[in-house]
Amino acid sequence: MSKDRDSEARPETTSVSGGWDPEDGLMSIKTPLFQASTFIFESSAAAERLFDITYGGAPLEEGEEPGYIYTRLDHPNLVVVEERLAHWDGADGALLFSSGTAAVFTMALTVLQPGDLILHSAPLYGGTNTIFESVLKPLGFDAQSFGPDATEDDLNRLVGDRRLGLMYLETPANPTNDVFDIAMAARLAQSQSDDSRRVPTVVDNTFL
Repeated sequence: MSKDRDSEARPETTSVSGGWDPEDGLMSIKTPLFQASTFIFESSAAAERLFDITYGGAPLEEGEEPGYIYTRLDHPNLVVVEERLAHWDGADGALLFSSGTAAVFTMALTVLQPGDLILHSAPLYGGTNTIFESVLKPLGFDAQSFGPDATEDDLNRLVGDRRLGLMYLETPANPTNDVFDIAMAARLAQSQSDDSRRVPTVVDNTFL
């Protein structure tokens, strides 16, 4: 199960101990490699509850652990790595994916609504560009690119009267190493947000 991070611990400590409770693994101080693809349920009722949480979005009750169903959905080793990465970044949480494009596509479908504009830096990694231009555009989304020399006024003109759904930056860019102004992009996203919807700023810094 995911463990609450010790907010007082430094990332150097959490990176070797966070996210893992030795009681979950025969008191092993290091995280074992879990090779199982499926997991045992305490009862049929417990299984039904876990499926309701995982697939139906049922909220966790106080003190309740989500548990594991199938490795494709979640896995003890993944949880440990996610906990440690989140602590390094000072984030509320982290998610691991089998590929970068899987992460980008899942993120886009999570935050966007059909008709939304994706304002993104250019150039982009080829897989990301294909998702935006060849997969999402035919599904009713819009995408507009801008270069490293674009100003805040330029970005505002690109948005115009369209509904901005996502500000996406790849910095340094692949393969040119162009650097984009994250703070400027975040300001624009914030200016397009309101109480009903927040426009996220997403950064891919793979090259860095």
